[in-house]
Amino acid sequence: MEEPLQSFLDERARRRLLFAAVWREMAPRSGPGRRAKGAARPFRPGEEAAWAAELARVGALMVMMDDAAWAARVERVLARLEDASDALAVLRGGGCLTVADAFAVQAFLYDTRELIDLAAAKGLAVTAVGRGEVERLLALLSPGREPARAFALADAFDGELAALRARRRDAERRRLALRQAAARQVACDLGLSLSGERVYVPVTEAAILLAAERHPLLEREGQTPFEVAFVLRRTAEEEALDAEREALDAAIADRERAALAALSERLRASLAELERLDADVGAWDWRWARAAWGKRQGAALPTPADAPGILELDDAVHPAVAAALAARGTAMTPLTVRLAPGLAVVAGPNMGGKTVGLRTIGLCQALAQLASPVPARRMVAGLVHRVVLVTGDGQDVGEGLSSFAGQVAEVAAQLKAPGRALLLLDEIGRGTNPAEGEALAVALAEHLAGQGHTAVLVTHYAAAAAAPGARRYRVGGLRRPEGGKGAGAGSCDAPTETERPTPEVEAEPSERHAPPALPMDYRWYPTACLEVPRDALRIARWAGLPEAILARAAALLDGATARAKPKDDGMRGEEDGQTAPGSGDD
Repeated sequence: MEEPLQSFLDERARRRLLFAAVWREMAPRSGPGRRAKGAARPFRPGEEAAWAAELARVGALMVMMDDAAWAARVERVLARLEDASDALAVLRGGGCLTVADAFAVQAFLYDTRELIDLAAAKGLAVTAVGRGEVERLLALLSPGREPARAFALADAFDGELAALRARRRDAERRRLALRQAAARQVACDLGLSLSGERVYVPVTEAAILLAAERHPLLEREGQTPFEVAFVLRRTAEEEALDAEREALDAAIADRERAALAALSERLRASLAELERLDADVGAWDWRWARAAWGKRQGAALPTPADAPGILELDDAVHPAVAAALAARGTAMTPLTVRLAPGLAVVAGPNMGGKTVGLRTIGLCQALAQLASPVPARRMVAGLVHRVVLVTGDGQDVGEGLSSFAGQVAEVAAQLKAPGRALLLLDEIGRGTNPAEGEALAVALAEHLAGQGHTAVLVTHYAAAAAAPGARRYRVGGLRRPEGGKGAGAGSCDAPTETERPTPEVEAEPSERHAPPALPMDYRWYPTACLEVPRDALRIARWAGLPEAILARAAALLDGATARAKPKDDGMRGEEDGQTAPGSGDD
């Protein structure tokens, strides 16, 4: 991923969000467009006005793309747009353009003029450089003729060059006349027609062969078993003309270099305008690529929020996950969520789609701050300084860190970093002693609930979910065979009319080990419930774990429940020095 994005969305976050799979789908057609994409940087807090203006420009393109014929013409121009960056680098460095360089500049200007005209037809602007300036630059490259998408160092560039070329053409005509006269003379003398400058005499024609051998205008070139080839001999007059032509060629080459040097200086005087055109056209192509991706996805432009850190999503999907599921004949249903500065906690069973929900949220925020459409029906977003997803995926093992240590190190770095962040934290505290992990998760949740970050914490710890001031979501979980709600939606308070659930979110491929028929409710339900659902044994049974193991686990769980105090929330962990069932030797 390009360097300007690093401080906003680092390599780990990009990998975990599956960002590259979406990013590469936004493909500018031209060299300037690809450079603009490579230099893309997100809008940050304090840049709301510029962000809104860029979103409006992208939105205008999305509207205009409804005119399919016009859009196709724009696509064709962008696809063929000449890349003049090497020629501009020559001018920038004080060098002299070659003919190929001059062609690149002229073709770029010609394509840019057409793009300007297409945009103007829809009331859109491509560049702050006026069309008249583009016409003037084209005229510099095409003196005395109508500009075309081609370049030639015409006589109009230099009067002396024109005179030298005229003399060269005259010398060529005189030489050709001499050759034609010699060919007619040979044909008359031998009674044979020439093929170009050659005559072929059959070996059976002894008299003609002898005459050809003695002819002052011919010299033997070669022989086959059937004929002898003779070629016209160069006369002294022709040799003089050839010398004149060579001298003229050298003089013409010198004048062409001088003409190119003069042209380079004239263009160098307008280098600022050329570079601005290159940057503006590239930005337009990059904007077009984002708009076109949005149209293909049926995506929506984000609406800037009134305050930083606000994030509202309706019917959002992750395109990479959705595509992978579609290839397997299943579908990812959308996510709806409301976030604000502070903490939101998400609890639910494994395989419940929590991580893919985090990915969807992070992806949409990242795209929004790049002034891109987002894969959602609606999004309201405030700007943040960075987007972070911490999953404990074991990528720190190579640095000598366990998954738990890697998670904690990432969180610590983010809490110390300046500015507001969208922090997406997946099961912080797992991978270590359960009691200590829960304590850390609870302390972190309490801390984040009072901070300016917009944080989402996925957890299995009910005590963490109870952090004061946190918004709470639960994943529905397994649906009951009799048609009842899943554990997440049924074993606690049922959602009210004001607690509209998010649509179902399909689990990501890496989370799911079950066929699509698994009766899992992937929706995120807003709730005041503090209980974390228990679906582990039912999922284990569905997955085929032996019944003896399941029965033993159920017995241990029942015993733990019987010993638990009334305040016990059913979470596994250590309380008052007692080891939870299954966490050690029985």
